[in-house]
Amino acid sequence: MGNTIVLHTHTIMALLLALLAASMFVYLYRLKEDTPEKKWFIVLYFFEICWQLSDMIRYSLSPALFGGIIYKTTVLALTVPALCILFIAYVQFLFLFLDDTFPRARKIVLYAMIFGALIVCSINVWNELYNNSTLIVLHSTAFFYGLLSNLTGLILCLRKAAVLKKIKPEASKGNLYMGLLNLSDITAALCALIFGFFNPIGYWSFFVLVWTGNLISIVVFINYAAVPTSFQTKMIGFTFVIVMSVFVLETLLFFPPLPPTETVISLTQQSGFIKLIAIILLSFAAIVSLLPYVLQKTLTQPLHRLLAGVQQVNGGDLTTRVQVGQPDEIGDLTQNFNRMTETIKKAQDDLKQHAENLEIE
Repeated sequence: MGNTIVLHTHTIMALLLALLAASMFVYLYRLKEDTPEKKWFIVLYFFEICWQLSDMIRYSLSPALFGGIIYKTTVLALTVPALCILFIAYVQFLFLFLDDTFPRARKIVLYAMIFGALIVCSINVWNELYNNSTLIVLHSTAFFYGLLSNLTGLILCLRKAAVLKKIKPEASKGNLYMGLLNLSDITAALCALIFGFFNPIGYWSFFVLVWTGNLISIVVFINYAAVPTSFQTKMIGFTFVIVMSVFVLETLLFFPPLPPTETVISLTQQSGFIKLIAIILLSFAAIVSLLPYVLQKTLTQPLHRLLAGVQQVNGGDLTTRVQVGQPDEIGDLTQNFNRMTETIKKAQDDLKQHAENLEIE
C-alpha cells in the first residue's frame, strides 16, 4: 500500500463529508413531499458525494503518482465537474428556497455559472494535459469559483430576506440564516487562503466551518421548508451527526493535517488511519442498519400502538386497551392511558346506571 496509497487527514475528512452528503441524499430522495428546491438539493448532495470521493482518491495517492493518469482522470472526470455542478445547484437551491423571488435573475445566474464552469473546466484540462498538473491552478480556479458562488448566494439571500420581510416573515428569516451560512463558507475559504490549506490553523478553521455549515443548511432546510420528518428519522440523524462530529474532532486532534508531500510522517500514521476508517465505516453501518431496528422496536412501534389506542378511544371505543411494552417511560404512559380509559368507562357506566335508576323511579 505504501507505494501506491498514502492516507492523509484530508482522506478522513473527505470520507466524513461524503457520508454526511450520502445520508442527506438518501433522505431527500426518499422524501415523498416535493418542494421546488428539493431537486436542486438532491443534485447538490449527489455531486458533493462525487467531489468528496474524488478528494479521497487524490489525497490518498502517493506523491509518486501525482500528475499520473489516475490523478489526471480523477481531477478532470470527478473533482472539477462535481465542484462546478455542486455550486450551480447550490445557488439555484438558494434562489428557490421558500420563495422564487427573482425568477428572471435565477435563469441569468444559471447561464452565467454554466459559462463560468466551462471556463474552469477548460483551464483545468489545459493544466492537466499541458501544464504538468500544477496544484495551484486547480486550487485557484476552485477557490475563485466557489468564492464567487458564495458571494452570489450571500447577496441573494440578503435581498430575498429584505423583500420577504413583510409579506413572508418566516421565509425571510430562513433566507437570512442561509445568508449567514454563505458568510461562514466565505470565511472558511478566506481562512484557508490566509493561513494555508495544509496549515493546522487554516485547515481547522476551514473544515470546522464547512462541517458546521453543512449541518446548519440541513437544519434550516428541514425546519423552514416545512418538510415532515418522523421522530425516528430525527433521532437517527441526531445520533449520526453527534458520532460523526466526534470523529471530526478526533481526527483533527490526533492527526493534524500535513502537506501530501510529507510522506515520512504520513507513513507512520497509516495504521492509525486504517483503524479510524474502519471504526467510522462500522459506526456508520451500525447507525443506518441497527439503530432504525432498535428504535422501531423500543420507540416507534409502542408509540404507534398508543396513538392507535388514542384514536379508538377518541372514536368512542372505551373498551380499548393498549399492549404495554417495555418498563420504560412509554410503558408507564401506556399503563396510565389504560387506567385513564378504564376510569372514563367506569364513570360513563356509573352515569348510565344512575340515569336508568332515575328513569325507573
